[in-house]
Order: sequence, then structure tokens, then C-alpha cells
Amino acid sequence: MKIGLKLVVIIEILVLLTISLVGYVSFQIGNQMIKERIEAQLGSVATLKAGHLENFIKEKTENILSLRNQYQHFSQEMHYTTQYIREFLGDRLTENSFYTELFIMNTYGTILL
Repeated sequence: MKIGLKLVVIIEILVLLTISLVGYVSFQIGNQMIKERIEAQLGSVATLKAGHLENFIKEKTENILSLRNQYQHFSQEMHYTTQYIREFLGDRLTENSFYTELFIMNTYGTILL
């Protein structure tokens, strides 16, 4: 084989190795960046959803406490009838549409309404 041909073959092999190495390294770096972005986005979504869930629970707790306070107010005022309290709380239930049924119990576990 002539020296010129050997030189061309060696240069082609070096070029192919260089291209392959650059391609492999670029693929690995790109793969790592994609993984980091996905993990960061999933972390952000998890944090956001945790905040939404926390606010949801807080809101529902406040609604329950409000209903409890209003019932206590009504039960202390003896001129309110059970039927009036039931209708008022029924209206509150339909406003929120989260609660489908509400039972009011005393400390002994007896259902009052």
C-alpha cells in the first residue's frame, strides 16, 4: 500500500473516532440534562400540588368550623327550631357542594340532626 493511501485511511479512522466520541459525549450530556429538567419539573409540580392540597384541606376545615360555630350559635339561642337549623345547614351544604350529607352529634355520639 502506498503511503498516501495509508495516511488517508488513518485520517479517516481518526475522524470517525472523533465524531463517534463527540456524538457519544453529546448524547450522555443531553440525556443527563433531560433527566435533571424532568426531575426539577416534577419537583415543582409536587410542591405546587402540595400547596393546593394544603389550601384545600385548610378551606374545608374552615368550612367545618364555620358550620360548627353556626350550629353552636343556633343551639344556644333556644328560639331556633331544629327544622330551621336543618334548613339553614342544608342551604350551607348546597352552597359548598362538597358535603352531601351532614350529621350533627353530641359528645355521647347521639345524632342530633
